[in-house]
Amino acid sequence: MLEINIEQNADATLVVIKGRMETVAAQDSENKFKSLDEATAGTIYLDCKELEYISSSGLRLFLGLQKKVMKNGGKLIFRHVSEPILNVFKITGMSAFFTVENER
Repeated sequence: MLEINIEQNADATLVVIKGRMETVAAQDSENKFKSLDEATAGTIYLDCKELEYISSSGLRLFLGLQKKVMKNGGKLIFRHVSEPILNVFKITGMSAFFTVENER
């Protein structure tokens, strides 16, 4: 099960993602992300601390969001990304497109 919570303020938007972003969950989440990218021109932080798994559909969703946010002059920044999810980003080549800020 996937849970997405969005907190918007004047400076940035925080999106907290919990659970497994499998194909069906990614498709269900697409509308939530569509409304987010249309309304936001600033920085969007994706908190992935509790993201357990991501499918290719989830990667596609994130890549589409990144393109739309950048087109509007904003930034998409991933935070607290676990090692397994980082490995998926690297293996698929998405790490070249995504900005990741992990605290060490």
